[in-house]
Amino acid sequence: MTDVARSLVVWADSLENVSTSIWRVPHGGRVHLEVHGRTPCGIPVVVYGGVWFDEATFPDLPAGMRQEMPVFVLRQWNSPGEVAA
Repeated sequence: MTDVARSLVVWADSLENVSTSIWRVPHGGRVHLEVHGRTPCGIPVVVYGGVWFDEATFPDLPAGMRQEMPVFVLRQWNSPGEVAA
């Protein structure tokens, strides 16, 4: 989780109009963390990384569901040992 969050935070910091979301794939074993934004010249970008589903980290995320989340959650997951659901 930490490595994926760290990489996505780098992207989030380089884009404008940033939003983030999480999506638990339909089979339920993985979760995609997504960053949406635009480059400074306006090109739309979506970057994602996958992590294993963990009930403690994603308690309210049924299989197949997508949820918006604040960017600060990625920043918290960027620190080893942090869990922010």
